[in-house]
Amino acid sequence: MININSYHKILIFFLCIFSLNLNANSNVCSSFYENIRIYNNEYELYANPIFEQEEPMFGLIFDQSFDIEKDRWVYKRDKDNHISIFNTNYYSNSYNKIISNDKIISLNDLNVSELSDEEFNKVFADNEKINFKIKRLEEGINKELNFTLEKSMFDQVSEVTPIFRINSFKKH
Repeated sequence: MININSYHKILIFFLCIFSLNLNANSNVCSSFYENIRIYNNEYELYANPIFEQEEPMFGLIFDQSFDIEKDRWVYKRDKDNHISIFNTNYYSNSYNKIISNDKIISLNDLNVSELSDEEFNKVFADNEKINFKIKRLEEGINKELNFTLEKSMFDQVSEVTPIFRINSFKKH
């Protein structure tokens, strides 16, 4: 479940920004950043939204891309057909065990290179605990690591990186 207060804060923040009384003589950029400075503490704009988890998870985020021809998301794989890790959730059991760009070689002794995306997903859905074998590139050398991870409940912090394209504002 999503922390509603975080969404309200973000919504109010953007409403404040876009409801600025801008006229032809005002500097859009200065007004924009001034409002960020003014409302930063009041609306806790520096705080990342926290999501409440509905079921235990491993806390892994896989590297994926959208396949237009298949009309679905597919996992990115290396030349050996191992699935790549994009990131891990900060408070999860996988944090600091698995890192970005690690490649999953096997799950519970099942060779990932021989699994379809659907079969891979089924392993995660059907198991509360998984024995991982991963490949990690460290200082130019591929290392294999083995460990077991268990699903868990944890706070999910969403990193927000706002990108403002000031050039898109137009004076009327």
